[in-house]
Amino acid sequence: MNRAQVYAETNSQQIAGALKFFDIFGDFLKFKFQTKKINLLDIGSGCGKVLSEITFNRSKLNFSKIIGIDKSNEMLKFAVKNYENDLISFCLMDIEEEIPKILRDQQFDMVTSFYCLHWIKDIKNVFENIYELLNSNGIFCCTFLQSTKINDIWDALAIKYPLYMNDWRQHFTPLWSLENANEILIKYLQDCKFKIIKFHDVKNEKFEFRNLQKYSKMLETVNPCFNSMPDFVQKKFLKDQISEIMSLKKDDLYVVPLRVMYFIVEK
Repeated sequence: MNRAQVYAETNSQQIAGALKFFDIFGDFLKFKFQTKKINLLDIGSGCGKVLSEITFNRSKLNFSKIIGIDKSNEMLKFAVKNYENDLISFCLMDIEEEIPKILRDQQFDMVTSFYCLHWIKDIKNVFENIYELLNSNGIFCCTFLQSTKINDIWDALAIKYPLYMNDWRQHFTPLWSLENANEILIKYLQDCKFKIIKFHDVKNEKFEFRNLQKYSKMLETVNPCFNSMPDFVQKKFLKDQISEIMSLKKDDLYVVPLRVMYFIVEK
C-alpha cells in the first residue's frame, strides 16, 4: 500500500480541521498580517495536501516562503512530487529533535501545525523548538486533536488483537484523552514564554462522513500498529474495524465525536 497516496485521498477529517481553524481565526490573521508577505513553517505536513490546498490556497494570506516539514520520508516524497513549487518546499525533519541551523536561521513569521501534535511525546520540548524558530511577535497556529471516539474503537480492537494493538496509546501524546489537557497545554505554552492570543477548546466537535470504506482507509494509514500486522491479520482487522465504526451511524451519516483545541500563541 502507498500510504501517502491513500492518506491524500482519504484525509477529509484533517482537511476539515484546517478549514475550521481558518474559519475561526481567519479575520484575526488577515488583520495581523495585513498585506505582509509571510515566511511560514508547517509542522507535520504529511502528504502536503492541507498545506497546499488549505493554508496556501484558501487562507487568503500572502506568503513569501513556505516550508513544510515531516519525519515520514514516504509522505515527504509524495509532497515534493505533488505540491512543491517555487514558493512551497518540503524538508525531512522531526520537530522533536534538535533544529538544524539552516532552518533555525530562517526565523518564521508564522508556524502552523494541524492534526499533528497529538503524536508528540514531549510537547513542551516541541513548543520550545517552535519558539526558537519564530520572529519576535511571530505566531504559532495549531489544531490539536485531543481525543476521538475512535479511541473506544481501537480499545475494543486491542482486546481482540492484543499482540498488535495492546500498546497503541503509547504512540500518542501523554495528554491524549486527559480531561485537563487544555490547562496543561496552556501552562506548557506559557512556560515557554508564549503569549496566549486565542484558545478554543471544543469538547463537542463532530466529524461527519458517508463513505465508510474511505474513512476506514484513512484510519489504516494513521494506525501506528497496522504495519506490524501480517497481511491476513490486517484483512481481518479492517473488517472488524468497519463493524465497530458502524456503531457511529446516525441516519445516513456516520458521526465521530471529537475534542479539538484550536489556538494561536505569540512570541
